[in-house]
Amino acid sequence: MTATQKPGVDREQLLEQFRAAIREDIAKASTPHNGRNTASITLRHFVHPSHYDLAFDFMRICSEELGEPLDERGMWKYGAEGELWLPEALALRAEAMKADVESSAAN
Repeated sequence: MTATQKPGVDREQLLEQFRAAIREDIAKASTPHNGRNTASITLRHFVHPSHYDLAFDFMRICSEELGEPLDERGMWKYGAEGELWLPEALALRAEAMKADVESSAAN
């Protein structure tokens, strides 16, 4: 369990906690740029050290709440580019996509 997760919190609850935290970051920011900066820090704290599997869901939420696009990989570049957690999140996503393809091929 991480500092961002309470005991007994499931995936959907964690995503809602993240959305609420991002909304709070944006509301408290003195400028849109400060909101982006704070949101990127919140993203880092929710992903690392144990929620790499949710990184792309978190980035989608940042995109929705900030009105900023995701790139072709589904990555919110402002908050993710250069982050130490990104390679692990990308690897997990590739692994999941491969498993989906293999599962579809087997059916």
